[in-house]
Amino acid sequence: MVELAIVLAYVVFGIAGFGTALVAGPLLAGVLPLSQIIPLLVLLDFSASFGNWLPARRQIAVTELKRLLPCMLLGCALGAYGLLALRAELLM
Repeated sequence: MVELAIVLAYVVFGIAGFGTALVAGPLLAGVLPLSQIIPLLVLLDFSASFGNWLPARRQIAVTELKRLLPCMLLGCALGAYGLLALRAELLM
């Protein structure tokens, strides 16, 4: 069941470029605890994204990336702060 959910999620990732957590999360929630699902999907998403980026890295629009990077870093920092600072009940 776990393997099938992950394969299905990465078929969606291959088509759309996102959505693994949307597909695999609910399917895996019946088998694994959420505390294991999230790190698993983060590591798999990072690996898949890095694998897609590596061959195409010379085609990156660096000026666009420089424009987006500050907002991406701010969003990551705010999200990490929210996860650490807010109560679990509020996040649910």
